[in-house]
Amino acid sequence: MAEIPPKFLTSIRQVTQQEVSVLQDAVDPSTRAALQEGAEKGRALVLSPFEENVKRPTAETSQRRNQFVGALAAAVFVVYAEPGGKTEEFCKSVLRSGKSVYTFESQYNRPIVDMGAKPIETGMLVQWVCGRED
Repeated sequence: MAEIPPKFLTSIRQVTQQEVSVLQDAVDPSTRAALQEGAEKGRALVLSPFEENVKRPTAETSQRRNQFVGALAAAVFVVYAEPGGKTEEFCKSVLRSGKSVYTFESQYNRPIVDMGAKPIETGMLVQWVCGRED
């Protein structure tokens, strides 16, 4: 099976035999082959808010991508949101939509936790990603 190069992935979660990936820039030919194989097996769905001519991430396209993912997601995990930054604005938007935002339990994430994000411990995140409840 073709492999999606790690440099193209913002995040990935393995759930039984399905993968959820967020690509951070244009799909190159090697990535396209892996996605095509996954789609043919019913394991991949490729959605994008961008035309094919968008080749590099910019601040604007990253913000559009995040809004797109936030609209589709049931919940969002944010590692860190700088106070007053675009990621913090994204968290506010997701929370206003009634969806959950999760983040690491840390003093640095206190501003988004105070807005309503749910702090979790690192071990809990590892269990969730690995699909274990122990």
